Amino acid sequence: MIDIEKSIREDKGLPTLPPVAVKIIHLINDENITASQLAEIIIKDGALITKLLKVVNSSLYSFKKEITTIRTAISLLGMRSVSSIVLSVSIIDSFRNNSSIFDLTDFWEKSLFTAVTAQLLARHCNLYFTEECFIVGLLANISYLFLNQNHSNEFKIISQNDNNIKKISLELELFGMTHAEISALILKHSNLPALLWKPIKYHHSSNTNFSDENKEINQIISVLQSATLITEMFYDKKISDINVKNKISKTIKIDDTVFDNLLFHVPSIVKETSDSFGLKSLKFPSYIEILKQANQELIKINLSYGEIVKDLKKEQDRSKKLSDKLEETNRKLLGIALKDPLTGAYNRRFLNERLDEEISKVKRYKTQLLIITCDIDHFKAVNDTYGHNNGDIVLKRIVLLMKMVTRKEDFVARTGGEEFAILCHSTNKENGVIIAEKIRALIEMTPFKLAEGQILNITMSFGVAVYNTGFAKVDDFIKLADDRLYKAKETGRNKVVSE
Repeated sequence: MIDIEKSIREDKGLPTLPPVAVKIIHLINDENITASQLAEIIIKDGALITKLLKVVNSSLYSFKKEITTIRTAISLLGMRSVSSIVLSVSIIDSFRNNSSIFDLTDFWEKSLFTAVTAQLLARHCNLYFTEECFIVGLLANISYLFLNQNHSNEFKIISQNDNNIKKISLELELFGMTHAEISALILKHSNLPALLWKPIKYHHSSNTNFSDENKEINQIISVLQSATLITEMFYDKKISDINVKNKISKTIKIDDTVFDNLLFHVPSIVKETSDSFGLKSLKFPSYIEILKQANQELIKINLSYGEIVKDLKKEQDRSKKLSDKLEETNRKLLGIALKDPLTGAYNRRFLNERLDEEISKVKRYKTQLLIITCDIDHFKAVNDTYGHNNGDIVLKRIVLLMKMVTRKEDFVARTGGEEFAILCHSTNKENGVIIAEKIRALIEMTPFKLAEGQILNITMSFGVAVYNTGFAKVDDFIKLADDRLYKAKETGRNKVVSE
């Protein structure tokens, strides 16, 4: 068995951190550092400044106005966040051009995917250490560089195995520890704080209850484990999104719709982030590909649907097992049937079914129900001028902005090409107008960046209506909101009409 700890202690072929990274690590551990001192270190490297500002101005942070100076970046993001970005940029720059190690394209692609996913999950969980989550995702597999350079034969045996459990078993057999533990040792030896190297040590473990760790480290471990699972789902394609959701839900509370929305947008955010880091040759899988694979599996299940029903009638002793399988199949099919695959919003079918349920509640409990119908202004011109691909970008961003404003119990549905509806339970008209106005203002103020880099300003018009038990049918409720939406369109657009 190879003594990895001895090799690390003796600095044998360790990935060498660049000088800027070493200085930044020192700053992270110094509570008395000032913003001016941090800025002085960064401004000495022109290339580093350019990349830092590219990352800060990417969709990873989504600032409305472009940030053009280091001091502004420090002022808006804070010293901790800027230090973390500089550390990430300098590490990638140092390692990706090292000709003594293997082709890093695949390595950095997966590492960036894990890093961005970890940061987005940390933001969803409202964690303070979001930047640290990015770094641990980026460096989680840094041991691969060390193993490939110093123990290439053993590393080749491990890397040729596509079974993760078998890989870890081989690592333990050959090195006495996993690649995660080796990464943690390397980073600890490089004097990174425990908040960074300890989560990496456990990111492949199924156990998150570490009594010897503090609360913040436990939180980062949960986020990194979840981000690792999502990366494996996208790249290895051996686990379904349903299984990943079930595993992640044990440690992170995340709504299914929010989770689907995150998975839809992660690849594009990672792509833009990779460009900011200067890794322009990378290509990333999409969530649509994952769903296509799931659909193929569902088709296979559906083909045997008739046989399952017959078996239910013939064999009473198997009825419970087959019934459970049938229920699971229907649930998967229904989940896809009720979602718009492009935006992740619910579709018209879901809206119609939900309306019946919510109206029943209104009649039974004497509560209120409100609907907001809305339409993107001049959307045809976007498709005609910039193409449907850019039109899709606008649609997806619109839904994301709507969900930022609406409550968890509200339902956002795409009812047509550029038409949407929001169903709000227990909300009066005044509150509905406030919600619609918030969405309208947010969309108006948000720049929409297209695939080729063009920036568009988008507006929407809104109609608001409250359900009245005097309506003869549900369509009258929707029509009232639509009539007010058309009034908003006819009287100048980019407005909310409730009368």
